[in-house]
Amino acid sequence: MRSLIIKKAGRKNLHKLPDNCAKDWVIWHYAMYFHPPANQRRTHTHVRVPGSANQRYPLLFRDYLRTHPKTAEAYARLKRMLAQHLVEPSMYPEVKDPAVDLIYLAAEAWAEQINWQPGESDC
Repeated sequence: MRSLIIKKAGRKNLHKLPDNCAKDWVIWHYAMYFHPPANQRRTHTHVRVPGSANQRYPLLFRDYLRTHPKTAEAYARLKRMLAQHLVEPSMYPEVKDPAVDLIYLAAEAWAEQINWQPGESDC
């Protein structure tokens, strides 16, 4: 899998990052997209490499939102409003990113307070 990740992400930008980031960089920047079977709703599925920062981030984000329902509702409201009113849909991730950063900073502080560890998968 690692060779596939490197091939798809490309090697050309690895020289721009510190040596200790290069391995995670190719993992962070790799995504696969599949078409759903007929009559099945479209989903956005993430595949993560166990033990990577790329794996920790979404699990912490998920667990934080599950234990902070008011934050989860505000985030959901933001996403709905962006989906309804954003003139340029391709900007959705860029516009949403600062809110995600704020939630993640709070999640990191929460994780440290409670000594959070990733739990079992939802699958």
